[in-house]
Amino acid sequence: MSIKWGEKSGVERTYDNSGGKTWYLVVEAKTPQGRAFPLRLTDSETGKMATVTRFGLQVPSSEYNKVRSDKRDNGHIDNPTVGKKSPGRLAFSYSRSTDGKIIMEW
Repeated sequence: MSIKWGEKSGVERTYDNSGGKTWYLVVEAKTPQGRAFPLRLTDSETGKMATVTRFGLQVPSSEYNKVRSDKRDNGHIDNPTVGKKSPGRLAFSYSRSTDGKIIMEW
């Protein structure tokens, strides 16, 4: 999984009822050859399942701000990798701090 080039790389949600916030990095699942790879995921906000290649991965504000600052420096993210899935494994291992919650609309 990596942050997609040339598109929005982050989403900040503010919840009016509670005043709470969440932050997401917009990522794309890819094969080792760099092709988009569809995943069947459940949106943490709506509970709906869908097959997608791009989605928002929830991260702490510190991680979100780190990526935002990196992109502001020169217009691109120097280390766009967010996580990987090893062959024979069902779960992803993340290279950035996350709880694994995702959104599919922003």
